[in-house]
Amino acid sequence: MEYFKSRLYEASTWRGLVFILAACLIKVFPQMKEDIIVGAFGFAGAIGLLFKDTMAPLIPVIPNSLEEIKNSATSTGEQK
Repeated sequence: MEYFKSRLYEASTWRGLVFILAACLIKVFPQMKEDIIVGAFGFAGAIGLLFKDTMAPLIPVIPNSLEEIKNSATSTGEQK
């Protein structure tokens, strides 16, 4: 249950819910398909602006010096 609670703080979860709701609405009201799609994308964009992403950065941190590389290798037990 804690897993699902923590997902509620991520913007991608809310965008996903918006798109699932939009897909259901399109099935129920197919004549309003274009309006539902435009509204869903607008709402998902607003969510992207209002919520902060909680993911870790995808780019690894680059060490500033050769000394940091040596310290990192010795702390993990690697020998260079």
